[in-house]
Amino acid sequence: MMYSLIDHYVEGLFENVPYSRASAQGRSRVQERLRAQYDIEKKASREGAFQRVVAACPTLASAAALAGYTGEEVAAWLSDQDIAGEDQVLRAFRFTRRRLYTVLILSALAVRFLLSGVTEGIWTYYVLSAALLFFAALAFKKRGPAPDMRLSMEAVQRLQALGDKYVKKTFNTLFIAVVAAACFVLTSVQLGSNSKDVEMLRYLAANSYFVLAFLALLIKNRSLSSWAHRLLDTPVSQTTSSPPSPGGTTS
Repeated sequence: MMYSLIDHYVEGLFENVPYSRASAQGRSRVQERLRAQYDIEKKASREGAFQRVVAACPTLASAAALAGYTGEEVAAWLSDQDIAGEDQVLRAFRFTRRRLYTVLILSALAVRFLLSGVTEGIWTYYVLSAALLFFAALAFKKRGPAPDMRLSMEAVQRLQALGDKYVKKTFNTLFIAVVAAACFVLTSVQLGSNSKDVEMLRYLAANSYFVLAFLALLIKNRSLSSWAHRLLDTPVSQTTSSPPSPGGTTS
């Protein structure tokens, strides 16, 4: 119970601190140190232990000093320079999404031409496949925003919402893909028992669009959720309704 009070107190101290990896790590260390200080105070006297911790660290600077941070480091957390707002984060997200769509479409077309080359025996398809993979690699190399960019509270909240949204989309796509794959495999097995190898390859190539579409959707949703959580330095599996630090985060 008292740890929750400590955690809420730390959240209040960091309320106006822009989010960054440095400030997030600082928040975690301050939280751990104040918890440890509370344990020390509780051993001396359980009554009023929390109040004594608050009295000893009434400001962010004093709490950070207890955790081993200097005044310069605290000032760097509080600096309002080079803070990415919600609009800037959305522009970065749209750039990342466009780049991802480009890579996935070119890669899917490359695989489709490769399958056509195997089934039809036309070498031109192999050349087209290699060219498409080359352009996909060029698109993939385009750089997005730095993973350690400093964020306003609105930007943090937006990124958290985006990450949660695409995690849910990933699970939905995965479920539909499993059902579709089961139907595809059953049909392929039934057809394979009554068809020649060439006919089977042509059937697989003709239906590769569906497989590639589901695979592309799965990669897209997973990649965008990872992108959002990477900027927040948060594991994709950690999906909460509140931002990782209070202070300043669609498709």
